[in-house]
Amino acid sequence: MNRLTLLIAAGLVMAGCTTRVAPDPELAAVCPVPAMPLVFPHPSYPEHEAENGYEDRCTVRFDVDAAGTPVNLAARCTYKAFAESAEAAMQEARFDPALSKTLPPGAQCAGFNFEYSLEPQPEAF
Repeated sequence: MNRLTLLIAAGLVMAGCTTRVAPDPELAAVCPVPAMPLVFPHPSYPEHEAENGYEDRCTVRFDVDAAGTPVNLAARCTYKAFAESAEAAMQEARFDPALSKTLPPGAQCAGFNFEYSLEPQPEAF
């Protein structure tokens, strides 16, 4: 019997920035700034999607505030329920507060990947 599993990619997305105004050209070259969460998110698998065998890969783009909290979240997923799950989970995540000083505000230059999978995973030791 397959058990429901949820994989979280540990790296950040390396896609370009989306912003309301053009970022400084020097920042655009390095956006998003690579960062690792200090506190990882723990998303839940949407029940309806699991029952129907749906899987998804999501990217949540965000800014980081002075407390290290991800803000201005925008999930990009195939299914809305996965986007809602990923955004809710990211509210638990925490990043180095110093990251807020390196990211242009409002540019969503940080990202985090989620993979929702129904494949069985090996047991942990």
